[in-house]
Amino acid sequence: MVRPYITAKITLTPQQTAWLIAHFKHTKNEVICAKLGISLSSMQRIKRDLGLSKSRQFMHKMQVNATAHAQVAIANEDEEAKERRRQQGRINGQKGRFKPGVYSLRNKSPEELADIHRRKSETWRKTRHEDEIRLNWGYQQQTRFHFARIPDREQNIRLCQLRHYLRKKGYEIPQRSGMVAYITASTTRTAKCEALAKQLGMLIRIQQQ
Repeated sequence: MVRPYITAKITLTPQQTAWLIAHFKHTKNEVICAKLGISLSSMQRIKRDLGLSKSRQFMHKMQVNATAHAQVAIANEDEEAKERRRQQGRINGQKGRFKPGVYSLRNKSPEELADIHRRKSETWRKTRHEDEIRLNWGYQQQTRFHFARIPDREQNIRLCQLRHYLRKKGYEIPQRSGMVAYITASTTRTAKCEALAKQLGMLIRIQQQ
């Protein structure tokens, strides 16, 4: 049986939720909103929460219908309206077109370019870090980054917890998901954790001075 969809502002009965899941992929959003008595923004929120999407056939049908209606509307225009549309198209094309040899970053100062590259690097590192954490805890990866991982989810979770505890004890693990823990001068050694680390495939080494 389908569970009801209930949030702070939206309540759908099990029957309404089941109908939405069954008909969303091939029904217009306006029809769905009228059927369930919800707004378009609420429908979009429910769609994301339930993981719903339109079918490829439905999207193709909507695109064909939109193209056909546009062609009919253009055919019914008078010559004056067509000329206005052509002029507006030329104006819009000139506004959005770069001159030969000019691109969007060419007029940026060195400081602005450095700031753009810095923010891009920060975003890249943040995205990679979040996806690596997601993969460490056994959740599905959402990017195309390649991480060397043991396929066993439970072992990944145990390794993640163990690395965190070893770092608190002063062991140095150079990589975020490294499999080597170094003993330093500030390390408080624990035989139990070292034995568990070796059992999970990690290496315990003394850091060379």
